[in-house]
Amino acid sequence: MAEDHAESQITVQYSRDFHVSGRRVLTALSSIDGVGGGHRNATHLVLPVIPIIAKKTSGSGYQLLNFGDSRVTSQLSEFNSSTMIECLLVSENIEQVRSVSGEIYPQICTKVPTASFLKRLAQSQPLRQLLSDFFGCPSSHQSTDFSVSKLAKLLAPNGPSKATIDRALKNQKANLSKNPESSETATATLDEHPTSTTGGTWQQTGEDLLTSTQPKPIAELGAEAREKWCTFFNRAPGEFSYIETGLEDIETKNDDQAGSRRALFYQRITEAKDNDALRDVLKKIYEYIETHKGQ
Repeated sequence: MAEDHAESQITVQYSRDFHVSGRRVLTALSSIDGVGGGHRNATHLVLPVIPIIAKKTSGSGYQLLNFGDSRVTSQLSEFNSSTMIECLLVSENIEQVRSVSGEIYPQICTKVPTASFLKRLAQSQPLRQLLSDFFGCPSSHQSTDFSVSKLAKLLAPNGPSKATIDRALKNQKANLSKNPESSETATATLDEHPTSTTGGTWQQTGEDLLTSTQPKPIAELGAEAREKWCTFFNRAPGEFSYIETGLEDIETKNDDQAGSRRALFYQRITEAKDNDALRDVLKKIYEYIETHKGQ
């Protein structure tokens, strides 16, 4: 077994109500029971949800306490036994930590309702394209943007089934055919400045993102902006999606026209001539999101 490299005592905050204290260690997957059977390899792997381990009662290996969290085990199953993985080593309250992190927490940690996510997925072509591009879920059918089967697998056992996703997309498509103005492909009026919950326009708090007299469909704006974001500015698609989500949340909270704030963001990206201009746009947008997300 590779030698462990222990660091100082830390506390990992998994959610507002759930935290675990222990030592951060770097060890080979071969030292942890039940994982490490894949083909990928990493010199130093850190997962978004850090694996929680404890010493076995006998021997020098470890047991994985949050084995029931598919976000941990599904990723660990892809890597080989020689991969070095960063873990949280606990030595107290082991059974309690195992129960909470491996059984209870995976059931309650997702705050976004399935219905809300599927509705947005059905309405948003940029989100469907992101699934195809970023998560490797391309569809084998030209009529769809992503593979529903692969999405269901990606969302893991606690997520919606393929049948549920198919049904939600079909129902939403039928609704949009009856009410096309509710679709995200509806034209956003870009020369209107949305009003915040505290009153006033973008400009009143420095978020003068843009004015425009040439409206385009929101899906077309989003596709153009994403392409320039990734190719011209060479920025991560995940950051683009984070901003989209933040602005959409503000639209929903304020009962604004769907796509109104995102349209402003998209057009400013397509109009930015260089990285200096982009940084100015992003500074204002991030300030706006931070200001309004807690309201």
